Amino acid sequence: MNDSYDSLIVLGKNWEKDDSSESGYKPSIATHVLALAAAELYKAGHIKKIILSGGDTLCIQKSEAEAMKEIIQENYKIPDPAFLLEEESLDTIENAKFSKKILQENNLSNPLILTTGYQLARAKEIFHKTFKKDIPAIAGEEILLKYNTKYKKLLDEFKSSDFVKLDSSREPFANVLLEIDPNGKIEKQISHTFRGCSIFHYKK
Repeated sequence: MNDSYDSLIVLGKNWEKDDSSESGYKPSIATHVLALAAAELYKAGHIKKIILSGGDTLCIQKSEAEAMKEIIQENYKIPDPAFLLEEESLDTIENAKFSKKILQENNLSNPLILTTGYQLARAKEIFHKTFKKDIPAIAGEEILLKYNTKYKKLLDEFKSSDFVKLDSSREPFANVLLEIDPNGKIEKQISHTFRGCSIFHYKK
């Protein structure tokens, strides 16, 4: 990867059950992979700002964006000003909508999207509709495989994890939903009913 971008939009990938944590949840293995991949791209000099995108999808007083920042800072020395947190979104359409707002507020115009390989096509389509142009996107697991061999075990766990199997199995349904509802009204209703703090987040 030889290109450089003024920003990287990292899409949060939900949570997994964890009885040992206070909230009962931990960032999913996909979220871990994406956070670490973002750090590797920053370390390699390909990006200037890291936009971590994902709200408090389970109403546990922590956003996916904040969780990703914690993962990065536990493993890398990246200065705080490099991060921009988007903590409102509850789905991919809102990832695009609210990330665009952050880009505009910070005079950023050349973003790269970072998500999982199985969500890549849908994310690119959604961001194209929001930005009215193609936004390049890359898979986090490919970045880790290329830039740091120490994550091989993590990537093997990622590929075989129940979370990834379930999450990737939902993509065909999500793609069909996007086809029949390109403006995302149904997805918004679903997201704001079953994610976040339910009706307290819902805005017509």
